[in-house]
Amino acid sequence: IRIQLAKGSDRGKNDDGGGAGGDPTKLVVTVTTPEGTKQLTGEQIMALPREPMPGQADQKGWPLTALLTAAGVTSYQRLVLRDASGANLTLEKADVSDSSVPFIKLNKQGALRFRVLKKAGDGWTPSGDLRGLVAIDAK
Repeated sequence: IRIQLAKGSDRGKNDDGGGAGGDPTKLVVTVTTPEGTKQLTGEQIMALPREPMPGQADQKGWPLTALLTAAGVTSYQRLVLRDASGANLTLEKADVSDSSVPFIKLNKQGALRFRVLKKAGDGWTPSGDLRGLVAIDAK
C-alpha cells in the first residue's frame, strides 16, 4: 500500500470547509435613509469597538445600533436588511430592545453575519439570520 499526498494542495490544514477568509477592510454596507444614502466601509466598521455577543461573551461583534449610529441614523420605524444573495429581513422598531438584540459579527469568510438574539429565560435564542450583510434601508 502506498499513500501519496497531492502536491500543491492546502486541503487538510486545519480545514473546516469554509473556504478562505475575505479581507474585512474591503466590506461596504450601504445605509439608505429618507435623507440619502451613506456607505460604511470595512475600515469604519472595524474601528467601532466590539462588544460581547449576548449569551456568548467569548464572541465579539457589534449591536446593529452601533452601525446605525456610525451611519448617522438617529430615528427609524422599520429597517430592511439585505445580504449579498438578495435575501432580506425586516425589523420593526419594537424588535430592537434589551430583550431582542440585533447583532452583527464578522464570520470566518470575512463577511458580516447578522442575527437577532431574543432573551429566552436565562439564555438567548437566535432568530432572523443573514449571511453577508450588504445593505440597510431605514424607513
